[in-house]
Amino acid sequence: MNEVNDLLPYPFFPYELSPEELRNWFVPEPVGSTEFEEELRRWRADGEKDSLLRRIRAKAGGPALAASLGARYLPQATAPEPAADDASAAQLRRAGFLPLHGGRSLSRRPVTGGPCLAPTLADVLGKNASSWEWVLAFPDNPGIPFSLPAGRELSNIADENDRRRRLREILLALVRHGASDIHVEREDNAGRLRAHLEGKMRTLASWDGAEAETCLRILKKWCRFSAAANSLPQDGRIAIGEGEASFHLRASHLHTHDGESLVLRVHRPLAKRRSLLELGFSRETAAKLLSRARYEPGLFLFTGPTGSGKTTSACALLAAISTEGRKLLTIEDPVERELPCAVQCEVDENRGWTFAAAIRAFLRQDPDIIFVGEIRDKATAQSTFRAAITGHTVVATLHAASSEAALERFRAWEIPAGMLAEGLHAIVSQRLICSGGVTHLEEMRCRFSEEITPF
Repeated sequence: MNEVNDLLPYPFFPYELSPEELRNWFVPEPVGSTEFEEELRRWRADGEKDSLLRRIRAKAGGPALAASLGARYLPQATAPEPAADDASAAQLRRAGFLPLHGGRSLSRRPVTGGPCLAPTLADVLGKNASSWEWVLAFPDNPGIPFSLPAGRELSNIADENDRRRRLREILLALVRHGASDIHVEREDNAGRLRAHLEGKMRTLASWDGAEAETCLRILKKWCRFSAAANSLPQDGRIAIGEGEASFHLRASHLHTHDGESLVLRVHRPLAKRRSLLELGFSRETAAKLLSRARYEPGLFLFTGPTGSGKTTSACALLAAISTEGRKLLTIEDPVERELPCAVQCEVDENRGWTFAAAIRAFLRQDPDIIFVGEIRDKATAQSTFRAAITGHTVVATLHAASSEAALERFRAWEIPAGMLAEGLHAIVSQRLICSGGVTHLEEMRCRFSEEITPF
């Protein structure tokens, strides 16, 4: 196996600050709104290639910014490789922090990053936090060279259990480095391992045909694919754990003209459930959406391209409106977020448990709220609208580039204009952007029923 020596930059840290707080960090004198907006404009015009905090550091100076935070400043910080982490360091990395190399005179190990400036490490480490010190640091080269875990090639390992352990190490390494999708492809006598990292597809390793076939065979067994339907496209799921964190990999396999392709989508557990405001919705839009979803039965639709955060936003709405006094039923493929006070089901098309079949069954379960993980076809769309116009609050997602495209899709699925006008209460169309390893809401538009014109 030939590894590709490519740098995978460690994600820049998702510090949370309001615009008002950010302006105050332009010390020694806070800047006005106009200058701050101009700084934001320049940053976005550059494609957000650098973090905004680095711009603030350049304007204010690292020591001054650290002094205003009451933290120590490390001007030449470097980060060790994740392989050298102990248990506490690994736990910090999973929470979005970056452990740093410490000098000999330091009694506590420095760490930077995290969800906000000057965070409380005790929230992550508990009593072990006394061994660490949060510092302000902007590592000049936070990237680390990615290489697959040390070990022999799969084809050269005789023992099947050793092969499985080797493959599991590879998957964990990719998940740890932030891969969203892992691709294993075989064509004739060659294979390759690719992954989506920070929104870009990267080729990480090249394999010979035998090694790729071995890898695919093990993965298909883990996914419990049917041998009888080997020539047909199949979907499956793999559960994989690392310490206290566990991940689910959703698998999709198909045969190609001269080989096979297996794609694993990584579903990561959320450290905490975020509200609509925390996701980037304006206060006015969030309040109006929550008010209508609580008191007006109907369909609340989230649209956007793949990976635009539709499910995350939908689950934030569901978490806000579901209580012990309301019955919430969900049908998903697969279940991606655990919701409070919810009965959650997964699609199983092999036994006829489709989205449409589940919605029809849900209506006999006395539901108050129904969540449809994805409207994929005509039958699901029609069942969804029937539920929405019969006194139920229905939250659903749909792959569509815009709200107009969603309406066109419903017309193609023969949803009557009257049913659409009566049942559809809101369409949220959104799009995400990944900058420096941090994903945030780039565009969001919410149209309510009075703004929706049926076709």
